[in-house]
Amino acid sequence: MNKPISFSNLQEITLVDQVVVISMTQAWQQEDTLPIGKAVLGCLPKSKIVEINEGADRLDIRIDYKNTLFVMRFDITSQSCWIEIEQGVSSNEIMEVYKTLQNGMHFKSE
Repeated sequence: MNKPISFSNLQEITLVDQVVVISMTQAWQQEDTLPIGKAVLGCLPKSKIVEINEGADRLDIRIDYKNTLFVMRFDITSQSCWIEIEQGVSSNEIMEVYKTLQNGMHFKSE
């Protein structure tokens, strides 16, 4: 059994094509996704979960952050986690999420 995911397991946050990508240092399971999501969202002040959609190998968390809807997506099969704007492209809002998460999270040193 893997150890629980914690902030020490977060490797980096990157911004790729208007998507905030969250990388971790160890594999995670379906049951880890919601706690990871809530921990990450804890770094976005006044964000709130609007809806949670869970599938066989994925979890989507719809988030309201500063009156903009985002989706935090987890794909268990590919071990991918990312945040994107729900509709349209808005570089200012996604950049603010990226910078806020970068400032609010501390990553494991290499």
